[in-house]
Amino acid sequence: MQQRINMKKIRFFSAFLVFLFSIMITASFASSTASYTVRTGTYITSIHDIDFKQKEYSIDLWLWLKYNKREFDFVQNLEIHQAMTVNKLFSTIDSSTGRFYQLMKLQCVLKDSSKIINFPFDRQNLRFSLENSQNDSRELVFTLDTLGKHYNSMFTLRGRNIDSLDTVSSIHAYETTFDDETLTKPHVEYSTFRV
Repeated sequence: MQQRINMKKIRFFSAFLVFLFSIMITASFASSTASYTVRTGTYITSIHDIDFKQKEYSIDLWLWLKYNKREFDFVQNLEIHQAMTVNKLFSTIDSSTGRFYQLMKLQCVLKDSSKIINFPFDRQNLRFSLENSQNDSRELVFTLDTLGKHYNSMFTLRGRNIDSLDTVSSIHAYETTFDDETLTKPHVEYSTFRV
């Protein structure tokens, strides 16, 4: 009887060790496939040509990205949401510190969903958001550079006041595979940086 109890303890202990070992392997695999972070910030120099009839506006801004993975190509793979036009006036990469620091000057015309139902007391939210179209959230996650101001307080919007500017990093889910045959269900997630 004592021998059976000891055998049960040994089997239980063995099963527990196998369970622990499998958790360690899973955690190790998860950390080896973890996302690279891209520290991201903006400095808005101008918002202009706000057209409520066409539901669009223009924005000029500096965008910077700091990252460690050489393969990231933000010049080619940057996706600006609801952009009608995106002009990259300037782009440079500095890798002298061992990290990559990319700085871009962008001019964009963006679609907007503003509604003017309480004019002139409306409160409008203008949005700028971006993703990297080639790297999903398993490979790339935007983090925020929150140091300092993020817009030029000298520029003015005629008849408007800027009361706040918020930056957010989030995950945007798409219920599709984008025809990626390695995916078993139609669900893909991309990191999004929003202002």
